[in-house]
Amino acid sequence: MAEDNLERLIEKGANTDIDLEERFKQVIVTELIKALGYDLSKENEVGIEYEVSMGAGSKGSKKLDYAIKNGENKFALEIKSPKEEIEGNEGFYRQIYSYYRVLNYKYGVLYNGRKLIVFKDGFNESNKIVPAYIWDFDKNFPDITIFESLSNNNFPSALEDFLSSAEKLSNLQKYLENNEDTLLDYLTSKISEDSKIDDVEFIRNHTSIKIDYKSNITKTPTSRITNEDNNVEESEDFHVLRASEPIKKLYFRLKSMVINKNPDVTVIHRKLYTNFNHNSIFASIGCGKNELKIWLNLKIEQLNDPKRIVRDVSNLGHWASGSSEITLKDTDDLDYIIDLIKQSYNKNN
Repeated sequence: MAEDNLERLIEKGANTDIDLEERFKQVIVTELIKALGYDLSKENEVGIEYEVSMGAGSKGSKKLDYAIKNGENKFALEIKSPKEEIEGNEGFYRQIYSYYRVLNYKYGVLYNGRKLIVFKDGFNESNKIVPAYIWDFDKNFPDITIFESLSNNNFPSALEDFLSSAEKLSNLQKYLENNEDTLLDYLTSKISEDSKIDDVEFIRNHTSIKIDYKSNITKTPTSRITNEDNNVEESEDFHVLRASEPIKKLYFRLKSMVINKNPDVTVIHRKLYTNFNHNSIFASIGCGKNELKIWLNLKIEQLNDPKRIVRDVSNLGHWASGSSEITLKDTDDLDYIIDLIKQSYNKNN
């Protein structure tokens, strides 16, 4: 899946002047679902106008706009017109909540182009339906991470990691806001002790606490994650977040080997994968929980692969550039894979 196409569609959806829900679905949403790697022609991937039996005491069945399925993992997607405000709309919240609860899905998603709201089973407070995350389009920083985490290739593991990070950041913000005086008292006392200044009041009057987050949080009940100055290492931090410790070590080892073999390459960190570029992108690496995915920008028939470990993904939705995919779970084939990457490097330069 091309990231630039996904970003273009998200921006188009946020800036559209379409006011009819059905036309919005036809023009934007269907293309967005395809860009996320789902096949609308397959009912086992996308249920359209999906019938939801509401059970006894209700008025028969209702229809969910899209039931998105990635194997056994599923989420309910309900679309609203871009002209409708979805944040804080209790009626819309109850609607999507009833859909994903009746269907026994773990997640529900509301989307109107300008905002995307994620609901998670069990994320309610005092019988009130509370979103797990609210994405609000920002033209100055069009972050698409939440969309990437809903893709066929990453859902649900990347979404779980994303929501976990958002919740931790929100809790951190609340703690710092609620304990600012306590933290300042501790800091003042520590400065007085280390500097040998007995005038604590003087220190306190000339001291303030400023917290610089690696990821900013909006001052709302839910949180929004952004990267300050598009920091490369922050992107890589998020990229490897969902990997187990052995896979993290494997990722950094493979990355180091690629750089050492090709010292003139440029490493570009995306939120969900790393690109290796020299004149053009010749390889990409993505972290899963228990494996690495390596994509080579070379047709499978152009590769010398006697072990036949490369898979042709030219007709499948996937991350990054390249039509050839390798799955790596341990160090057994590292040298062999480095040779395959070198073949792609040579063909692309």
